Amino acid sequence: MERRQGFGAATGGAKKLAVNAAAIGASAEIPARWGVCFLATVTIPLILLFTHPVAPQNGWWWDILMGVGMLGVGLMIAVPLISPRVWVHFSGDPRALRFVLYVHRDVSYVVLLLTAIHVVGLLLIDAVLIEYLKLSAPWSMLAAIVAAVMLLVLVLSSLYRIDFHLRYRSWRLWHGGFSGLTMALVAFHVVDAGFYINSPIKKAVFVVLAAGPSLATIGAGSWHALARATVHGETSPGTVPALRIPTGRAFSARLVGLLTFLWLASILIFAIPTAGSRAEEQANPCPESVCD
Repeated sequence: MERRQGFGAATGGAKKLAVNAAAIGASAEIPARWGVCFLATVTIPLILLFTHPVAPQNGWWWDILMGVGMLGVGLMIAVPLISPRVWVHFSGDPRALRFVLYVHRDVSYVVLLLTAIHVVGLLLIDAVLIEYLKLSAPWSMLAAIVAAVMLLVLVLSSLYRIDFHLRYRSWRLWHGGFSGLTMALVAFHVVDAGFYINSPIKKAVFVVLAAGPSLATIGAGSWHALARATVHGETSPGTVPALRIPTGRAFSARLVGLLTFLWLASILIFAIPTAGSRAEEQANPCPESVCD
């Protein structure tokens, strides 16, 4: 049986796109509003760290590692916005689809890396937190552990789908379901922990933000009429502001790397000791059975 790339089959049975080297050009047009939505989705969770009420300081490394975790959450929330299964409904340009696939893959790698840094780093600076890896840990921590394992499964199954002999259509369905469940577990972890997302308004904003892209991805399949009109060129491309950008793999890696660097810089600023509401350092949260 001939091997197929996962992004080469159009969802909903609308159309199959044969993407090969000859079809890929040097650049493609990406809707400008997509870029704005992506940046806002990732940045808003970081902004919540700086808004009132701001959590007390827990030490330089603790704050950095918690910020790294929040950045990973923001990127995870934004992943549905760069899902090829959604873009295939709105673009018949294989160059744009290939670029979206590259960004989707690179962002997923960054999310996995940030998650590992967040978990391993916290265990290194405070070994007592190993208690959170036990079945007796709070539900929010157990949810985080399950979400981290599911994230690893999602990445590995995507990389080695063909080697694992997973049929594309069935893999696509459970990949989407696993992704939504992972995001729900992460959102529960962040909201229930309540340390940085620590007010009703912050929690409401975060829940809406976490659910929005995932629900939009699910709803995209029902927009068949709009998708069909767009794929067949019946929608005028001139009505939507677009950015022409390179579509190569290297550009995707540089773009994701640069944005991650800028977001990490903001986390370093957040972790700097200040004389304001964060001046009084608070002890690191830890399991009651250990801290008593």
